[in-house]
Amino acid sequence: MPLLEVPEDVPSIFDDEPQTQVFEEYHEGSGRVVVGAGAGTGKTTTLIDTVAEAILQKLNEEEGNPMDDLLITTFTKDAAGELKTKLKERLRVHEAASGEQLNTDIWRWIETDSYVETIDSFTHRLLREVAIEAGISPGFEVRDGLEEEDLYDEIMEEMRDQDDLEDSIARLEEAYPNEDWRAFPPDDLQDLLIRAHNKSREFCWTPEEMGERLMETHQQSHAELEPDFTVDEVREIAQELTGQFTFPGEDVAEHASEIYRHNQRLIEDFSRLLVEFDERYNDRTVEQGLLSHTDITYLVWKQLNENPNSDWAEGLSERFDHVFVDEFQDTSFAQCRILAHCFQDSGERTNALLIGDVKQSIYQWRSADPRIFADIIDFAIEEDGDNEAPYLEIDGLAYLPLTTNFRSHPELVESANHIFDSIFTDPGRGDIGPFNIPFEAATASRASEEPDWAANGNRLHVLDLGNSSSKSDWRQNEPVRVAETVSGLIGDDQTPVLDEDETESLDEPVYRQPRAGDITLLFNRRSAMAPYAEMLREYGVDCAIDVSKGLFNEPEIELLIEVLNWFANPHSKDSLIRILRSPVTALDDRTLRYLASEKYYLTTALEDWPDELPENDESRLRGLIALRDDLRWEREKNKASLIQDIIQHTGFDSVVLAGEDGKQKFANLWLVAEIVTEWEDEELLSYNEFVTRLKRLQSRANRGEDEHPLAKISDEESETTVRLTTVHQSKGLEYPIVILPDLCYAPRDAWFPWNNRMMLSRDGVGLRPDIGDEQPVQYGAGGSDFWITDDPNPTNPFAVDGLATTWITGTRSDTNGSISDDHPLAENYAATLAEFWRSLYVAYTRAADHLFVGLSSSNRLPGPDEYSTWATSLTNLLKPDQLDNWQPGTFSREITYRELDGVDEVSIGIDDIEPGEMRVDEEIGMEIVEESITQNRRHEVDELENEFFPSVVKPTSIHDILACPLRFQYSELEEVSAIRADIPPGSEPPGGLHPTQWGDIVHKLLENAVIGEEEAGEYAEGYEQEIKNELLDTVLANFEGSEIGQSLTETDVTALPEHDVRVYVDELDTYVSGQLDLVYEDSEGWHVVDFKTGRVADEDEYIGDSYRLQLAAYTWLFDKAYDVEIESAKLAYVHPSLEIKSMDVSPSDFEDAITEVQQLLEIVPNQGLPATPDPTRDEISGDPPVSSKCGSCAYRSRCPEWSD
Repeated sequence: MPLLEVPEDVPSIFDDEPQTQVFEEYHEGSGRVVVGAGAGTGKTTTLIDTVAEAILQKLNEEEGNPMDDLLITTFTKDAAGELKTKLKERLRVHEAASGEQLNTDIWRWIETDSYVETIDSFTHRLLREVAIEAGISPGFEVRDGLEEEDLYDEIMEEMRDQDDLEDSIARLEEAYPNEDWRAFPPDDLQDLLIRAHNKSREFCWTPEEMGERLMETHQQSHAELEPDFTVDEVREIAQELTGQFTFPGEDVAEHASEIYRHNQRLIEDFSRLLVEFDERYNDRTVEQGLLSHTDITYLVWKQLNENPNSDWAEGLSERFDHVFVDEFQDTSFAQCRILAHCFQDSGERTNALLIGDVKQSIYQWRSADPRIFADIIDFAIEEDGDNEAPYLEIDGLAYLPLTTNFRSHPELVESANHIFDSIFTDPGRGDIGPFNIPFEAATASRASEEPDWAANGNRLHVLDLGNSSSKSDWRQNEPVRVAETVSGLIGDDQTPVLDEDETESLDEPVYRQPRAGDITLLFNRRSAMAPYAEMLREYGVDCAIDVSKGLFNEPEIELLIEVLNWFANPHSKDSLIRILRSPVTALDDRTLRYLASEKYYLTTALEDWPDELPENDESRLRGLIALRDDLRWEREKNKASLIQDIIQHTGFDSVVLAGEDGKQKFANLWLVAEIVTEWEDEELLSYNEFVTRLKRLQSRANRGEDEHPLAKISDEESETTVRLTTVHQSKGLEYPIVILPDLCYAPRDAWFPWNNRMMLSRDGVGLRPDIGDEQPVQYGAGGSDFWITDDPNPTNPFAVDGLATTWITGTRSDTNGSISDDHPLAENYAATLAEFWRSLYVAYTRAADHLFVGLSSSNRLPGPDEYSTWATSLTNLLKPDQLDNWQPGTFSREITYRELDGVDEVSIGIDDIEPGEMRVDEEIGMEIVEESITQNRRHEVDELENEFFPSVVKPTSIHDILACPLRFQYSELEEVSAIRADIPPGSEPPGGLHPTQWGDIVHKLLENAVIGEEEAGEYAEGYEQEIKNELLDTVLANFEGSEIGQSLTETDVTALPEHDVRVYVDELDTYVSGQLDLVYEDSEGWHVVDFKTGRVADEDEYIGDSYRLQLAAYTWLFDKAYDVEIESAKLAYVHPSLEIKSMDVSPSDFEDAITEVQQLLEIVPNQGLPATPDPTRDEISGDPPVSSKCGSCAYRSRCPEWSD
């Protein structure tokens, strides 16, 4: 008799026979149950009640914390948190029903002292227990994405520097070159090594074993024959792999032999590099204590596998009385092998509840191995009681499926039974994979009666897309059909949706009208969403794309990064263009064209602003420049505060709140500020380091590798917003109304497996062959042409038969969809195809009340789409044979499935929702944004007080004070925007660039050149030909040919490009901050170099004197910051010609300047700081020469000496 009690008026698992069977088998039967839980069948409720009973039994029989004896794992942190919450709720219900007061400690034990956690958290806990024995610091951490990138780059760089690996790397990089320029680039050598290394750990293989398996596939793909091949042997290979009889010639045999040897050498090279990679990887990760989740799992498995009789291993098998594994289908092989050590078969056997659904396993790309659960289910069904289950090595498993659907309307449940009973037994679709898909038909718990007011009783709906016989037609028609249907659905008084708040029992469901928040569009791919979202908004429907590659891929964050990058690089054309085209500036198209004609140099453009352009645009641009100038000296302060200033004073907040998903975007901006605060708590970042980190995170997000989720906000707007999300994102969720768009989509792997340079799974591993220097060879075969080639398209996109002699083609039967190739990797390929059909099951079963599918009147799409799109299958399975075309209205579809006696029917509505009308939203005005961006943040400096000096100054600021304190006042204290930027004398920039912009580009090139010639070349590639040529042929050539460039090639030289130094100055109560273009150490000592463009400035010129003080400041900064004496200070003029100018400076020169500055900061009444003109108005007539102090001053028109 169970201890767990339920109030009479509360639904219980004891009301459902399948759930009761699981509960009783676990607690009163074998104690070991495998549960197949289809979508909506009460998996979580069954698990929670079974666990709750185990806890009550422990509390009733033993003292202490019962949670010490229970292991409960699941897949995600959110799911683990939900299990804890539901478990406590269930025990509270038990208390209320029984009148029993449980030990009050149980609530704390469940929350903070239990093994209710993700499988990753569990393996982390285990590794910490044996970290010292495993040679790992107990304080190890999980590394983040940037740390991982740096780790891999360091390993590859070290391997490239190893002479005995040079030839292997060269051969592999020639065979598998970097092709990042492609829309879908294949893996390069580094990517291939990373993948193979990671997968070897997931499969519990050593790198050597991975290499052996790669070679086995190579041999199997040649029928275990070795060269030199004869003509007959080539025929045998082709026939075994393709099933066709071929007619190769002698040239083909010779050709095939050469290719075999070439690829054997590549696999040997790869295997050797993989071993080297693993050794370096272990050294670094162990030393740094920075591991991945895969590392942690692998190290725990390794410790258990190598020390099975250790006290720790034996104690682990005795630790738990109960093991519950939720979402078992998503476990990896290594995780499963660890779980096997948590069971005890002798004495007091460990109970086990393994619950999940193979049909919902759609995470193979994330290490899930559904074959494990499928094999265990097959074993449990055939169990004779004595044998041990595969993988877990335990006996006595009973299989019990949950078959009552508590989620969906009966019509949707029955249609799903009909569709998926067919798909999961079809060898060309769901049953194409290497393991069985257990499918049991479900029975709906909900009563089928409809409310009186519902004129439309259909639950399955078809949107007729007409004769969309091509995918382009489909994708043009469907967004409109979806948008008008959604618009018509919202508030429709004929379409019922379950009212969960009012429904007390599914026997008597209560219904209401649909709201926007009930509707979800589920996509197979994120890239297809945009036209649907755009069309929904055209119809006046609020919608939100509820999926993201990550925080740093969101448009508002990308724009923020562009603004920050522009602050660091004012002449970064790309960043500036993105800012100007954003809603933050909202410029007129005419203004954008004008700025383009001015090369986007804003200061010049504003000086000659055309009268015909909008004044508001001019004021916004001036405000943008003022903001940059206002904030530029705050760059080295708190970066989070800088972000907050930008958000508040660019109109970011107003813009994002006024747009779509405004609250989410606003929250994302502030989340970035929080992340930056965490960075600054850990380390001091220079501004350049800060921007570089942001841009790297942005790049990772663009590749789908961002580990930062979007900000979490309350779901206040859910009732009024239609969701667009992906099938993967929706797993575990349910929605009242689901629309499945883009059903004509076929995954790339379904057609083009040959694009993969490597296939990796426990079903087979292989490295795609390369024909090297050989030319493709064609030979005949009974009506088909065969090729030995590594190009899938020698003559025709679909003429790929011959690729099977070197690599799997993906060729499939036109009659049944089966894979034509009998290739060693066919099961690997089949597993990918099978997951695609399981994704359809997940998508279809998310719907609780209504499901809409867009289908074409054509019975099928042409060609291979027959077995690679959802559209064709749904059309064939839902459409009556006698119906040539879809007709508007309702018809009954006969359905059949294995568990059904006879034939049943479901109603399908075709275009049965009255379409809504397109509406146009009112345009959002820009008044708030204009006010924000043009707001003057600077206070009027009526009278300076004693405490007015900035908290951070640069050497140029010190020089400005010495030359003219008033100039310093305008630029630093009043933050007045300069009329023009300082221009290097004699500059001759290419491509119409402004001299200052050219100087920035040159500095960036040389920063890369110090790192390496390849990096410099890559940087130059980003510019048009004229600029690129000048950078490489003049600037880089000058630098590399200089004494400085030559010095850097020496092996014992340490070089620091773009090095930031900051030192506090007591006398001025401020920091002096300098960015040194280049600092390097050779046998003679340390040297500092400042790069310049233009002619060589004389020291008696204003700018020449400024250069001199800069170098003096750099020697002083290095002396103060590092106690390092600079041996030499040089100006390196690198364009248009080369000249290296040594400067006789010392730290004391800058010390003297600081002392002098203190004496100059005396306030002049009604003015501020004094002006010291040179020349004076009395000395010359007209404007002063550019080489003079006043001639170079950007504030001369405001100076009391010159303004009149």
